[in-house]
Amino acid sequence: MKFILVIATAIVFAGLGFWIGQRSRVGPPAPPMKQVNDDVHEKLQHLVDNDMSEYYRLKGLEDRYKKADDILAKIMSIFLADLGIRMSAENLSLAKQTISSPPVEESTPRADDNAGARSKSGARNKSALVKNPSDTVSEKPGVNLANEKRLGEIRDDHEVNDFLAKSRLDDVYSSLRDTTGLSGSNDDLASINGKFLGMAPVQIDGANKLWEASVKLSVSKTVPNVEGAYQILLSENGKEFSNKTGSGGVGGDFKEFTNGSRALMLQASPQIYIQAFYVKQMDALIGNIYRAPGDNSKFSWAGTVQMNRISH
Repeated sequence: MKFILVIATAIVFAGLGFWIGQRSRVGPPAPPMKQVNDDVHEKLQHLVDNDMSEYYRLKGLEDRYKKADDILAKIMSIFLADLGIRMSAENLSLAKQTISSPPVEESTPRADDNAGARSKSGARNKSALVKNPSDTVSEKPGVNLANEKRLGEIRDDHEVNDFLAKSRLDDVYSSLRDTTGLSGSNDDLASINGKFLGMAPVQIDGANKLWEASVKLSVSKTVPNVEGAYQILLSENGKEFSNKTGSGGVGGDFKEFTNGSRALMLQASPQIYIQAFYVKQMDALIGNIYRAPGDNSKFSWAGTVQMNRISH
């Protein structure tokens, strides 16, 4: 019974091999395929003349089982070899067709086509010059309103660093001209009320340093101006080097932008400003730090800071 199944399986595979071989031809068969067909026929004939004859000569049932498995293995080998050769021939034929195909010549545009293209291009260029008011504002020094739309999407340190890198101010003095004291209508006022603490990796005179930073704001009044107590503290290795405190009006050291930016400008000292953003989903203040080496010198970017809330 097993031998009958073996022979039936062999016939199925042989038929399948012949069908795939016919389907795999592209156009007239290449000359080498005739030789391939002859080789396959010769191998199958050898199998019938020798292996099948040997099978019938065997007396033991176990020996016949082993020989049947051997015959099936040889049929499979012939089938797979034939299939691989035919597929390779098809790929070669397709490659030759691709190489021999003449290149498609590009038609030369007519003069009126060029004129039409210029007209359309001109229309696009003119439309590109028409900008929304917010786009015009975003061109002011250092303000990137498009980037600030990502504030609600920030989730990790990598996104924080990328956001801050694209929010750096080119000129702190020019940017400060577009600020005013923190107002009671500021969307983030209630959120930043409390204490935040974190670390600030900075570079000072070519040396990498790690500052500790904290910001504390306790608002007691918002109309007509924001009033309360505040502290902006910076230290290094546990030693304070800047401690800005105040009570009453906070507008001198907490400034908001008038051009639509969500940033707050915090003056930690006469030589240090923090461009701070409140990130709601992290309940944290993140920001760029700017430092001026001395009085009346230009501010330059020094590093970043991320402070997490520790109290309300």
